[in-house]
Amino acid sequence: MIVPNIEDESNYSPICTAFQWKFNPADVKFNNGIDKSSPPFYNIMNAQCFQLVVDFQKNNFNISFYRYRGKYDHNVNEMWSVTTFDFQIHVLGQNGKLKIFEFHTKYNDYSIPKFQMRSKGMYHKISNGEIGSLTVDGYVHLHCFFNKVHESMT
Repeated sequence: MIVPNIEDESNYSPICTAFQWKFNPADVKFNNGIDKSSPPFYNIMNAQCFQLVVDFQKNNFNISFYRYRGKYDHNVNEMWSVTTFDFQIHVLGQNGKLKIFEFHTKYNDYSIPKFQMRSKGMYHKISNGEIGSLTVDGYVHLHCFFNKVHESMT
């Protein structure tokens, strides 16, 4: 859930630039292959829509990052990924443990083909053995940020 909780994700209000999301690893692990998705959120630096998805495969939790069509983007047009961005996830665990994941346009194309709703995603893994040290009060807490792109990344 996004903090504060959004009860009806079908009529979401956009969350911008920095936000927190948490998921229960047991819900993801024992959900018979059903992914857990964050509500869509926008990057206020370039008005692109994104979403996080967590799934469990081959004894690993995969945190995926996708670009989505926004609420008013028509699916008959291809959406090119021309604006660069850097998105970081800070996972705060027990005893001060911190794990950082980065997603940016240098290594992945976030274009959306015609008639598709999302781009190809990029993901990072957390092993089943490590997830316990990243779980606080039964949840994995993700603190997410869009950062300005450094000149060396473009």
